[in-house]
This record gives sequence, C-alpha cells and structure tokens, in this order.
Amino acid sequence: MYVVGGVAIRTTARYVLGIPIKNLSHRGFNSFDSLRKFLGNAGTNRQWHHIVEQSQIAKSGFSKTSIHNTCNIVSIDIQHHQRITGYYNSIRPYSEGKRVRDWLAGKSWDYQYDYGIKIMDRLR
Repeated sequence: MYVVGGVAIRTTARYVLGIPIKNLSHRGFNSFDSLRKFLGNAGTNRQWHHIVEQSQIAKSGFSKTSIHNTCNIVSIDIQHHQRITGYYNSIRPYSEGKRVRDWLAGKSWDYQYDYGIKIMDRLR
C-alpha cells in the first residue's frame, strides 16, 4: 500500500476514484523537513520516499515545492526504499553509462514520475 497525497492506495494506478493523481489536492513545501513535519511519521519500519527524486531539484530544475509535495511522496517499507535507492545509484544497460538518477536528469516531470512509479512497483 502507498500513501499519495494523504490517500492510501493499493496500486500504483495513475487514478484514484477516477481522478488523476496529479489533480488530487496537494501541498508543496520548501524543504523535506517541512513536508515531514506536515505528514508526520511514515510508520513503523517505513520511510518517506519521493517518487521524483530530491536530486532533480538541481539536476532537472524542478521547484522545491514540486519535489517536496504531498503528491510526490509515499510511505514505503525501509527495505523497499533501500532497493529503490540502490537502483537509482546503479548504471543500467539503457542509462547511457550514467547512474539512473543522472540519466533521468532533464527528462520531463511526467516521465520521471511515471518512471518512479514503475520502479517502485517493480522493486516491491
């Protein structure tokens, strides 16, 4: 189960109750710390995970309020988070000799968001 924008969902569907996830009520913050204070604890043995990575503020020029946003954060178990982090630090056959997070730099928000959802699902 993921929590997106305060709504618990069981899949990584792009829609919740027929509403595009992007259009659900969301709130952005200037820092991850502020977002965490707003959301509270991720849960026992869980961590907050950004779907579009924090590094993309600098790498892709996304705003802090887009990255640190209730629609870009999910609560996942620690081991799942570690697998995702390892994947983003790895070089894949398709990543042009770059770490995945560097390969994603400059790609659109939608591409990175969809990619993040796909990787979360694949590495679950």
